[in-house]
Amino acid sequence: MTVPAATLSASGGISGSAPNTWRVNALLWNPYALQFEPITYETTSNGSYSLTGLPPGEYIVKYVPPAAGTPASYWKKTIRIPQSRPVVVKPGQTTPGISEPGMSLTRESQRVAGTNRYDTSALMSSLGFHEPETVFIANSTGFADGLSGAPAAATLGAPLLLTAVDALSTHVTEELQRLTPRKVVILGGPTSVSDDVEDEIATAVPDAEITRIAGTDRYDTSRKLARFAFAGYDTHTAYMVIGSDFPDGIAAGSSAAAQHAPVILDNGSTSLDSATSTLIQELGIERIVIVGSSIPTAKETTLRGLAGVTSVIRIAGANRYETSAQLITFAFPQGADTALITNGTDYVDALGGITLAAEWDVPVFITSPSCMPSAIGGKLSGLRVTEFYILGNNNTLSSAMEDFTIC
Repeated sequence: MTVPAATLSASGGISGSAPNTWRVNALLWNPYALQFEPITYETTSNGSYSLTGLPPGEYIVKYVPPAAGTPASYWKKTIRIPQSRPVVVKPGQTTPGISEPGMSLTRESQRVAGTNRYDTSALMSSLGFHEPETVFIANSTGFADGLSGAPAAATLGAPLLLTAVDALSTHVTEELQRLTPRKVVILGGPTSVSDDVEDEIATAVPDAEITRIAGTDRYDTSRKLARFAFAGYDTHTAYMVIGSDFPDGIAAGSSAAAQHAPVILDNGSTSLDSATSTLIQELGIERIVIVGSSIPTAKETTLRGLAGVTSVIRIAGANRYETSAQLITFAFPQGADTALITNGTDYVDALGGITLAAEWDVPVFITSPSCMPSAIGGKLSGLRVTEFYILGNNNTLSSAMEDFTIC
């Protein structure tokens, strides 16, 4: 018997299981529009669903949870269409077993650790970068230059390598030679990265142009970095963090890098200095994100009155970990299936991690050294992260982190 074409075109199906009250969408590939388009959906009942009357073709199955703020996912266990697995529907046949386990996702962890902080930064660079045009070099014993330097490097597609004041490590030298950059940017003056180190860089990559960015203090250096990386760049957002400590800065770095935004260090005074005001207007900043509670509200009021600034928001949790979680929600509304985890009580591994995360388009979470604070664990679950990279050795982040131990 010949089956009518109309019947053939809508006689397939997809079935499986998903948490109760989740909506399951079938998206069919349209070869003319070169995109997946929604065909039908069903809300699960008793943990199962069955989509019927589907035309034959290649589908993506999308699972939409009822809770606001929780991202949708796609079969199989991803939150991004490019990483999803297509489901083929044939005429008159139902494809079974296309199931979403909900929050019970299998998490995999990998540790990224060298024998010391310098080697770890080189290892992170090797994971994410191949022949970048630019490489940034920063002193590992001070955080100030790196807080602004890491997002600047990320925007330029550059890794950030760490050094001691007076000598490059062997692995960092080897990584520079592997990368063969055309430009090397040294953060800070000779008291941060010595002239001897500059000479070692010149020997390692003799064809590279070496630039040193150094101001009269950390705040001036921060402004110089913003101009270096973002002048002429189409960015309308800037992050502002206190420059006298690092927790807010390393929490902000990943979000700023994801949005190609500078991190400007603030001196904590109640008044806005003219140099920072001028920088904001030079860069055409329209939205300012104040991170943490250390920057006075009086300065927030002044920022709101700057010409061209249309929005000033403050992101501040009860502690550094809640602030980190809130920043990730702000910068990664689409979710992420991979994340980097770094020690929130130190800054060293975070600096190189920010540039690696930007290259992979994933967030960096800060955590306590021995276990994962509930704010971070909850956000990882909410984003549906299934793979995370632990930055640093067991002395930096304990083995309990590999088991996703919540505290």
